[in-house]
Amino acid sequence: MRNRVIGSCLMVLSLLFVGSRPAAAQGSGVSVSGSYDFFYHELGDDSALGAHFDVAKSLGMVDVVGEIGFNHFDGATVSSYQVGPRFNVGYAKSSKFTPFVQFLLGGWHCCGDSEFVIQPGVGVDFGSNRGFDIRVQYDYRRIFFEDEGANAHRVSAGVVKRF
Repeated sequence: MRNRVIGSCLMVLSLLFVGSRPAAAQGSGVSVSGSYDFFYHELGDDSALGAHFDVAKSLGMVDVVGEIGFNHFDGATVSSYQVGPRFNVGYAKSSKFTPFVQFLLGGWHCCGDSEFVIQPGVGVDFGSNRGFDIRVQYDYRRIFFEDEGANAHRVSAGVVKRF
């Protein structure tokens, strides 16, 4: 069941990237970002090292996001693969900062175990004049284990490049 949900999410994301076309005077509306996880807490433990990367396709005030993340703990590494919408709050192309909320869903994998996750988050992109933005972000992750669920929290910062 989980594999079908993850596969369906990836299929929707792929179709949105392939099916959307930019206007003639606009850029492609695609952005890529890489963020360092300053804090990631899950299952009573803090990650020693972590990062996540995303690709987003802008559809105006909404971006379609695909994210992959990795967090290393003592003796184990957690990976996650998620897709979903990111809503740009106060969207303005001339704005120096753009707050956003997002809701991702997908898979969590560690130690031979794969589980379904949902991950709402909030953040702000701070614009620069060099074609890169700085992103600060907080995410709450709910992992749906078979017997019970678990919560995780992530605080990160990174760089965004828009094309």
